Amino acid sequence: MLQYLINATAIWLMSLVLFDVFLRKESFHNYNRFYLLFTFLLGALLPLW
Repeated sequence: MLQYLINATAIWLMSLVLFDVFLRKESFHNYNRFYLLFTFLLGALLPLW
């Protein structure tokens, strides 16, 4: 369980850094919303695999 939390947190942290660097000033909010929802699901499901 602890390993899952560490992996999920690492994925979310890396995706948040990428979001902050590339998409923070993006004016198309649909892209931002899709990216954030996709990375949330990716961080939750990828460590299970």
